[in-house]
Amino acid sequence: MSGRHSLILVLLAAVTSAEVLTDGDCPKTMPKEMKPLYKCCVVEMDSNKTISDDQKAAVDSCVNTSKSDSDANKHDCMIECIFIKLGYMGEDKTINVDYVLKEMNSLLPEDFHEQTSKSLATCMGKKFSSTECPSEIDGVMACFSTMVLMNCPAKHWTDDEECKATRKFFQKCGDSIGYRYD
Repeated sequence: MSGRHSLILVLLAAVTSAEVLTDGDCPKTMPKEMKPLYKCCVVEMDSNKTISDDQKAAVDSCVNTSKSDSDANKHDCMIECIFIKLGYMGEDKTINVDYVLKEMNSLLPEDFHEQTSKSLATCMGKKFSSTECPSEIDGVMACFSTMVLMNCPAKHWTDDEECKATRKFFQKCGDSIGYRYD
C-alpha cells in the first residue's frame, strides 16, 4: 500500500476511533470479537498514488501543533488541521466536497464512485451529537467511511459469517458512529 492511501486510511481510522455514547441496546464500543468493516470490504487501491512531501509536512505540522503547549500554535482538532492543510476543507471549516470526492474516487475502484458521492452528501447533512471537532468533520468522516463500507459492492464484500454479523451490527447500530476497539 502506498503512502498516499496509507494517509487516507489513517485519517479514516482516526476519525472512526472516537468513542461515542449510544442509546438503546447498542454498545458504546464495537465488540472486540467482531470483524471490522474494512476487513469485510476488501478494496484494491491504486498503488501508483503516493503521499507528497507537502502532504507529509502538513500532517507533521498538525501532529506537532496538537502536542504544543502554546495556545497560539494549538488547533482545536487534528483532523480539521490536516483537512485544511491538505485542501479537503477551507479555513472557514467548509468541506471541499469536489476535492474530497476527486481524491477518494482516485483511490477507489469505479464501482465505489456513486456510493462515495451519496455517502458524503448524506453524512454532511447529518448533525452529530458527540464529536471532538467544532466543524464535526470527525463525525462526517466516520459516517462516510461506515456508509461506503456498508454499501460495499458485492464483488469486494467477504460474505463469511463474521462479516454477516458485522453488517447486521452496523445496520442496527451504525448511526451510533464512533465504534472502536478497546
